[in-house]
Amino acid sequence: MKLPVAALLVVLLATVPAEGRHLSGLGVQELKERLVAPGFVLPTTSGHPTSLKEFRGSLVLLNFWATWCPPCVAEMPDLERLHREFKAEGLVIVAVSIDVEGQKVVAPFWEKMGLTFPSLLDPSREVATRYGAWALPTSFLISPEGDVIARIPGPRDWHTDRARAVFKNVLPRKTQREGRQ
Repeated sequence: MKLPVAALLVVLLATVPAEGRHLSGLGVQELKERLVAPGFVLPTTSGHPTSLKEFRGSLVLLNFWATWCPPCVAEMPDLERLHREFKAEGLVIVAVSIDVEGQKVVAPFWEKMGLTFPSLLDPSREVATRYGAWALPTSFLISPEGDVIARIPGPRDWHTDRARAVFKNVLPRKTQREGRQ
């Protein structure tokens, strides 16, 4: 019997050094098994269909949020800073809005905030439900191979030294592997 994503939590990839595994400040708990991230295709704010598969090979931070959610809005600038710092190293941040009004409210918000990472629309909440994102914001860390390796409920300060250390520990290993191939 498969458990829903919401029931499964993993700290990090096994390759992360011990000092990067301590994410208690980020609210991540260890899991006993890995879970393949549920696939999806959602439109961007410009209407372009985008699939989770397009990000295979990158570490993905998938963030479910809404414009009417104050904690979601508050963490967007930190996500943008994280995106700018680590995108060249293979981190992809993908925000999935569950706003019922979709593009009408998300596109102006995105422009006003100056956000540059992908924004996808899930007004029916179908994808959010498949991931078990019942509360907002909820984020998932997805390995380059497509496994959910962490579920992070609630807002976070994504640009703290602790959060950045997690990505620094994971991403250089990905870059080094690619350089050897």
